[in-house]
Amino acid sequence: MENENILPDSVTFSLNGEPFVPIPRLVTDWPTYMQNNVHNGFSPSPAPMTNEVLWTAPVTGGFHEFVNPIVVNGVVYFLSGEGMALYALDAANGNILWSYETADSDDPPSYSDGKLFFTSDSIYCIDALTGERIWAFSGADFSGGTPCVMENRVACARAFDYPNEKTTVYCLSSEDGQVLWERHLDGTIGNCIGG
Repeated sequence: MENENILPDSVTFSLNGEPFVPIPRLVTDWPTYMQNNVHNGFSPSPAPMTNEVLWTAPVTGGFHEFVNPIVVNGVVYFLSGEGMALYALDAANGNILWSYETADSDDPPSYSDGKLFFTSDSIYCIDALTGERIWAFSGADFSGGTPCVMENRVACARAFDYPNEKTTVYCLSSEDGQVLWERHLDGTIGNCIGG
């Protein structure tokens, strides 16, 4: 039985009555900054065939830069300087599914196993379906960039400790935000943590 809310892994195709051939669905999700935890920025998704604008949404505001969106399972997630909130939008029509108010942030969230992880005044774990907060950890903040989520762990940081120029890198449980380990480093992080 097919569920209209779940995309199939493949479709079948037949040309001129020949036997059906399965064609795998392209993986077009973009679940974190630059598509994956090694930040290579590649997707097999084809480019649009026209320049037609399907919908628009306010993605910039008073903060200093545009925050890249991520796309997972037909939902666009982005942090907007306009009102400082994390938004979930229907990728087909731009309708707002939910929003979560937050403080300043300038890095995209990361998606893993039905949860969103993003940094602002803390690192947050949000239910991707409902927009409800699961946990928050105040040790890390937006100075450490986009969190890296792998194998039920979240790598994040607090990169600004003026005037000392120190960085603290944390490894947290993705389930409850508990600190698994932390490490103090000299210098600051200028971008996102990679896996």
